[in-house]
Amino acid sequence: MLGLGETKSFDLSWKVLAKDRGRKLKKLAKFVYQINSNAMIKRLLSIIALFSIAAGVYAAEFPDVSVADVKTAVASKNATLLDVNGTESYQKGHIPGAVDYIANKDNLASVLPKDKNAEIIAYCGNSRCQAYHQAAVAAKKLGYTNVKHLTVGIAGWKDAGEKTEAAN
Repeated sequence: MLGLGETKSFDLSWKVLAKDRGRKLKKLAKFVYQINSNAMIKRLLSIIALFSIAAGVYAAEFPDVSVADVKTAVASKNATLLDVNGTESYQKGHIPGAVDYIANKDNLASVLPKDKNAEIIAYCGNSRCQAYHQAAVAAKKLGYTNVKHLTVGIAGWKDAGEKTEAAN
């Protein structure tokens, strides 16, 4: 049997062991949390990378054109422009000669040229706007092979000092 002094020693050792074990458990919990946090960060970075790649592929589907390219195309009447800003916006002001896509989407083939190699340029509000894509895809589905995108949209056109026309 243990004597009184030995019991105290045993109790003290047990408390020290329990404290040490508690510290070790805390360290272990912190380590596991860091591993999970790192895994979470890795997952998050993977998702961001995936979206970045998808956005790049999405954007590369239709080549970008500049305001100068569109100005030349408008002047030479070598392209059909599709304004995808909505009918109200189109009526207030659009690039000269542009077609209101929203008003004509059900009969798009009738407002586009017969030549499937003709240049079709879709645009919307600005460089962050993705509405152009619906018109570009619609033209592509109709068999047009030269579909492009004015990235800066009507805002960039105006910022470049170019004129717009209102609907009649």
